[in-house]
Amino acid sequence: MIKAIKELDFGSLKVKIEQGCVLVPSQKTYPEKDSHCVQLRQYLTDHAHEFDSIFIASRWESFEQSNIVTNNLKTLLAQLAEDSRTVFVTSQVPSFHRDYSRLAFIAERYRIPMKLTPLPTGSYTAANRWLAHTVAELNLPNVSYLDTTQPFCESESGLCSGYLQGQFAYVDLNHISITASRKLSTVFVKHLTTLKLAKAD
Repeated sequence: MIKAIKELDFGSLKVKIEQGCVLVPSQKTYPEKDSHCVQLRQYLTDHAHEFDSIFIASRWESFEQSNIVTNNLKTLLAQLAEDSRTVFVTSQVPSFHRDYSRLAFIAERYRIPMKLTPLPTGSYTAANRWLAHTVAELNLPNVSYLDTTQPFCESESGLCSGYLQGQFAYVDLNHISITASRKLSTVFVKHLTTLKLAKAD
């Protein structure tokens, strides 16, 4: 994915993974992490100017969808989008009530013809609707909502599964594997290509 994005000439790409920090401040507090997370959020806004494009991703269903969170998210996106910088807000991939990853591994390892049907939660879809609405309401031309759920869901029924291109994609309830991430990167690259062509026109 990183190679593909670089080939599209969207400038430098820096990958930063930070676990446990809430991207958007809310009423919830985590004393053992708050100070560090405040510094991290400040670092993000202070160094945004170093990049042409920024991707924002999170487990959005863990956010309380209050006015405080919505307003803080809008403020963050507006800050990151300054100087015509492109900002992509990615949806949350489907999450499930039970972890089928171990069973899927056994089925694949021993070639057992078994189709697992984990039941998706409703909370991630509600979170994605809220996220898409928040981005649309912000109405900034260089801030886009990027839907990553489509490859997991049937277009006609709308039902989502834990499979991506015929292979089980998850390592737990809500995290996809590295292999699945690489497959999902085609969604990002397609969107970036469309954006690049639109800018060229």
